[in-house]
Amino acid sequence: MNKQSVFILLTLLTCSTVLGQTRVTTTDSLRIKIRCESFFDWYIDLIKKNEIKDFNPQFVRTADGMTDLDFTNYRNGLKDNFFTDELINDLVKNFKDCQGNLKTIPYERFKDFTDLDQFENIKCDFCNRYEFIGGMEPIDGANVTKIKKLNRKIVEVTMTLFYLTDNKKQVHGQTTMTLQRHKKNIFWKINNIRTGV
Repeated sequence: MNKQSVFILLTLLTCSTVLGQTRVTTTDSLRIKIRCESFFDWYIDLIKKNEIKDFNPQFVRTADGMTDLDFTNYRNGLKDNFFTDELINDLVKNFKDCQGNLKTIPYERFKDFTDLDQFENIKCDFCNRYEFIGGMEPIDGANVTKIKKLNRKIVEVTMTLFYLTDNKKQVHGQTTMTLQRHKKNIFWKINNIRTGV
């Protein structure tokens, strides 16, 4: 762990108290930091390697010849990054308008869609934006900047998203995540994520 990471971790430990509640322990702070930053490292790496298209829901032909979305890779990617099942299900629901529109379009016709306007008109333009970084531009990284204990089992984490210019960090924005204890209180899972806050 480099000096900057140690400094950030010590700052988090110092600042992680809430109105008389016990602060987040050193061990939990480290686990939470690793959990959140690992997710963004993975997600940003997908973008940089142009593999995000394989993670996003896939357009597929249904048995009746119409179009739908397959969420297999999407669900597996989030599950592998310790998102709760409840959060994954909520995120999938965000695609319901797209799915509803796709069910009215024969797959053979849908295969010819090439313009962004066509995807926007059916609310399926999700490939044109990065869901977890709040925009259409890639970023270079994300750091935990604050951990706030909400109760014994829930913490709120503020992440600062950044890109590098001349090897200096430029802030892109913030994301807030909440994590919940699991597995006899020693394991943390992501149960909410909000970009642009």
